[in-house]
Amino acid sequence: MAYGDMTTAHRYEYNENVKLAFQQKKSRLGQAFSMQPNLKGKLAQAIELIGATEAVEGGGRGEDSPHIEPRTEPVFIQPLQREWGILLEREDDIKRIISYQSIHVQGGAAAFVRAFDRIRAAALFGPRRVGQDGLTIEAYNNPNGTVPVNYQQGGGGSNSGLTLQKIIRAMALLSLNEDMEDDEIYMAISVQQMENLFNLLQFQSSDFRRENKAVLDDKERTVHSFMGCNFIRVPNSFLPITALVRQCAMWMKTGMHEAPFMDLETNIGPNPNKKFRQQIYMEAYFGSTRSEDSRVVSVFCLES
Repeated sequence: MAYGDMTTAHRYEYNENVKLAFQQKKSRLGQAFSMQPNLKGKLAQAIELIGATEAVEGGGRGEDSPHIEPRTEPVFIQPLQREWGILLEREDDIKRIISYQSIHVQGGAAAFVRAFDRIRAAALFGPRRVGQDGLTIEAYNNPNGTVPVNYQQGGGGSNSGLTLQKIIRAMALLSLNEDMEDDEIYMAISVQQMENLFNLLQFQSSDFRRENKAVLDDKERTVHSFMGCNFIRVPNSFLPITALVRQCAMWMKTGMHEAPFMDLETNIGPNPNKKFRQQIYMEAYFGSTRSEDSRVVSVFCLES
């Protein structure tokens, strides 16, 4: 089919197929973040944190009523632009290109699923924007939320990978938030930590796994959940590593937020800089942030 036969109907079908493919591809981290819909602009307030207050003992008869000012902190999300494109050759068939099964549809959709997951992962330990206008940038800082690489209950441990004691310790640190029982807990780990955890649980008794609500996939050699925590195996590049020590993250869902500022859009048209060959172009804006550092715990694991 010649390029002159590219119609509005073809472009519409391509756009719809890309959006459908994007929706059907599984995000690794999407279910673990709280959605903040309908955010617009260069910066948008995702949430306003309200600090805990305390009731005071009643005053004497005829005294003024108390006024207890709440402590608030707005947290902002910055939209990040991501794009993808591919130049078509003249012999490419338009009907094949716009087909749902084509690499031009599936490849572009998969690229944006990965891009959004990278944005989510970067927000786990990345800086966050706070203040009245979102112009104050604060680095991740949770001194009471770190499980060291050599953690062992009682001390005296050596550097190790992911262990049951590290998981228990991380959940204990998260429990410092009083509302943890009403929240969902997730942990992002790389391939080696998933192998550590699967091997640890595989040889435990069935009673132990049942009592601790362990859900394993023997075929994929993965652990979906254990002790109320949902485990997500992510690409190694999603989590920081220094000198063979991986910084894994355990967090509460209410501590991480995301927002689609602009849905995935597509365009196909002649590119005058490439001999007027047809160019596929995709673009979307997406953002993610951490609301409170105390809701994200670092778990350091040795990778050999």
